[in-house]
Formats: sequence, structure tokens, C-alpha cells
Amino acid sequence: KSRSNNDQFYQQLAPVYHLKVDWKNRSGKEDPLFAYLIDSLKPSSVLDIGCGDGGHASRFASAGIRYHGLDSSSAMIEAAVKSHSSLSGVTFSVGDMAKLPKLFSGQFDQVVMLGNTLPHLLTRQKLKATLTGISRSLINSGYFVLQTVNPGTFAGKEIHFLPPKLTTEVLFAPFYSKRGEFWDFYMPIYRLTNGVVSSSNITSTSLKFWTKKEIVAQAQSLGLKLTAAFGNAKLDPYRTATSDNMILIFR
Repeated sequence: KSRSNNDQFYQQLAPVYHLKVDWKNRSGKEDPLFAYLIDSLKPSSVLDIGCGDGGHASRFASAGIRYHGLDSSSAMIEAAVKSHSSLSGVTFSVGDMAKLPKLFSGQFDQVVMLGNTLPHLLTRQKLKATLTGISRSLINSGYFVLQTVNPGTFAGKEIHFLPPKLTTEVLFAPFYSKRGEFWDFYMPIYRLTNGVVSSSNITSTSLKFWTKKEIVAQAQSLGLKLTAAFGNAKLDPYRTATSDNMILIFR
């Protein structure tokens, strides 16, 4: 058993996050999604909320798009700056997505929130505050792109195991454990060094998986209109019960 600690969770994960994500392999799987985000929506400036170690920065920079990555974890931003700050037009900062700076107002024509970022908002007040800041940060006719785990895949479950990830250095064994209306997300990390197995990242981080209906209702109340919904990075239609992801496009 362990207690939830968001800061400690990402502090321990940050040094090996690139191994877990495997950006080179992941990038190919995300090609259809990013072709849509870049070639179809044609942004000139992007705010990436929950950017992690900045793995998506090069996608936008290579297309000549100004990019700013924001994450609440100082360890993740440190890794992002180390790996990507030399890219032209790329910057990073530590920040709370529910308290986006006023200086962001009207500065971006696309805001993206990818991966497991949105579920870190545990209350309706935080959800509203975040979407308010996003709406304020967008120029008129700008797009907000949300990608998150499809909550429909958790229906009727108390625990949900993700596929383990084995690299030459470590084994990741992530899973979700239900706790009332929330889920505790664990990602134990196992290392083999000189024949000895050691483990770390035994803390968890708390998540809440918002439904499409809840997100759309709050977004619409702030002037964000849903324009498309996809179920994965291949841009297949979103299906509540079976899609792996929930990708919502707002304008």
C-alpha cells in the first residue's frame, strides 16, 4: 500500500519517462493525429498542457510552429528543457493548468492536452478553471485538442492493468485501482543491476476520468464548441464502450 503523491510520482518517473513512452515508436503511431493537428488545422502557435518531457515539441517545431510546453512537474520540465530547448521557437515552463497565466491570453491558435493530463483534475471547479484558462488563451477561432483515456473502458472494473513495458534497463508495470469516484494510478519501476532487482515509484497519483458528456457540457458553457470526436490516433470514430482513447476537438 502507498499514499497518493503527484509530485513524488513524477519526480521518480521523470528520469526514465522517455523509456516508458518510447517516443520513436510512439511517433509513428501518432502520425495520423498530428497530420490532422498540423496540416489540417494549420496552427502557428501551440500551447501543450501536460507536456511531460517535451516529446511532442519537435513535431511542431519542425513545421515552423511556435511551441510552449507547460507541466506541473519541475522534474519533467527539467528533462524537457535538457532535451528540446535548443529547438527554434520552443519554450517550457512549470505551471498549474488550472491557473494558466493571464499573459497567455489570446496567444495561441491551438491548445493541446494529450495523454493522461485531464484526469489529474479531480473536481468540477478545477475542470472549469482549466477550461476557462484554455478558452482565454486561444485566439478567436482557435482550437482546443483533448486526448485522454476513454472512461468507457473502465466500466464495471475495480482494477485495470495496462500492458507492461520492458526495456533493456527497466520494467514498467502500470495499473489503475478504483477508489470511489477516483482512480489511483500506479507505475512500479523495476531495475535489474548486477543480478539484483530493485523497485521504485511505489507512490500513486490520483485521477478522475471525466465523461465526454461532462467535458462537452463544461466546454460549451465557456464558448468552446465540439467539432469532432475520435477514438484513437488513427482518427477512427469515437465509441463510448470500445474506443481506447477519447480525442475531442473544440473550437
